[in-house]
Amino acid sequence: ETVGKNADIITTISNELSIELSTFLNRDVHTITNGFDMTEFQLENIIKREKLKNIPIKIVYTGMIYPGRRDPTLIISAISNIEKKLGLKNIFELSFYGTSSKTIKKFINIDNCHFIHQCGFVTRDLAIQIQNDADFVLLLESEKEDAKGTLTGKLFEYMFSGTPIISIGSNENSSIWKVLNTSKTGKCYMQNLDELEKDLLLYLNNKKNDWFQPEINEILKYTRKRQAELLFNLIKNEYKINI
Repeated sequence: ETVGKNADIITTISNELSIELSTFLNRDVHTITNGFDMTEFQLENIIKREKLKNIPIKIVYTGMIYPGRRDPTLIISAISNIEKKLGLKNIFELSFYGTSSKTIKKFINIDNCHFIHQCGFVTRDLAIQIQNDADFVLLLESEKEDAKGTLTGKLFEYMFSGTPIISIGSNENSSIWKVLNTSKTGKCYMQNLDELEKDLLLYLNNKKNDWFQPEINEILKYTRKRQAELLFNLIKNEYKINI
């Protein structure tokens, strides 16, 4: 609160958090989101991306998992159920990068989850390439009320990969849901197992998920350059700078 009173400009990463901070501090709070540096290759990948048709279908998670807040149980259950219904194995690969095997084992029964690959830590450049090459990237966040304003940098890293995003946990009042919905780069399943199974089966049957239709103009709002411009304009207006 003391910092808020003395600051010339206050920013935070989402509109939801801006509202909360503005109410708490009784002053204006501006939104400057996380973002990502986009290359020409990534822009072309988003525009021209074609659905990968190889089996197994590759679903990738890159990042840390926190028990009680980022829980992959839903996607594990969906894949297990589909395999049982079809009587098939090795049609999906669910790979976790950046999370320890000890953490992953808390969520799974190893004997029944042959499709899970625990890949450990990799370099950032390799993680980005892995995201680009996947069929889906997995975004995990808590469904709790205190997470509704969370806009993790991972969301934008995923978005700029050009790969469809499967979001688990985030509710319809969350910042993540709003960004994915407007950019049409992913879908929030919350904890809806039936809906997730249905969409995975559609993809398995070579049918396009209609929720993935990237809106380039919306995506470009989250480049680092664009966010820097927003911050610069805030500073310029606050100090009446003419440039």
